[in-house]
Amino acid sequence: CLHIRFRWWHTMNTCGKILLDISGLLAFLVGFTFAILFIINRVDFITKSNEMSCPYAANVEMPVNVPILGKWFCAPWKRKEKTLLVRKPDPGSSPVQLSCSDTFVGAFGASIESHVFECPSLCLQQYPGLGLTGCGIYSTDSQVCTA
Repeated sequence: CLHIRFRWWHTMNTCGKILLDISGLLAFLVGFTFAILFIINRVDFITKSNEMSCPYAANVEMPVNVPILGKWFCAPWKRKEKTLLVRKPDPGSSPVQLSCSDTFVGAFGASIESHVFECPSLCLQQYPGLGLTGCGIYSTDSQVCTA
């Protein structure tokens, strides 16, 4: 706004000058308000992050919502490292006994929850990677105990 005021001020009529001054003042007040909110660490007043159940992070972590889980996770702003979202099963849940050929869908259905399970010994010798789809993260029709 200032460069317009200095460059074109002499060609503007009175109404245009007044509107330019008002718009400049409003821009200054909005910028000043944002600066004050940032300094006093109250930007959540504008973003309404508290009302949306979004955990506020002081610009060292980014809140990430995973809608299918209905949970928020915080991911640090590190550039070269992956942030793994870790979910732990209920501490009171007992392990489910699986056979070597059980798949995730066969044992747990179309579940998105975390589960505790136990596999029989020597599963890798009985099924040495047969039927596995994936590497590190496997498809739901792979055998759980060999993955």
